[in-house]
Amino acid sequence: MAAYNWNDEIDYEALSYTWGPGAIIGHVKINNTVFPVSQSLLIALQQIRRDQETLAMPRKLWVDAVCINQSDNAEKSHQVMLMREIYSHASRVIAWIG
Repeated sequence: MAAYNWNDEIDYEALSYTWGPGAIIGHVKINNTVFPVSQSLLIALQQIRRDQETLAMPRKLWVDAVCINQSDNAEKSHQVMLMREIYSHASRVIAWIG
């Protein structure tokens, strides 16, 4: 994963989704790295992928379960403090409520 500086003005979309039950039901592969995902996130990503195929445009998504190391409590705490900036710097916020 690449680290970004707010001043770089990276064009990305942020995904806000309902967590639902925390059970891991699937995995997604991003840049040859496999990430466990919940049912809600998996369905949201599948829908976004269908939309992307229709648009035929590449997308950069910020997704907390992928972009934040979920096994590192210190990193999670730090990233939660940045959520306002993360969402406000996004070119678009996608809200997935299921």
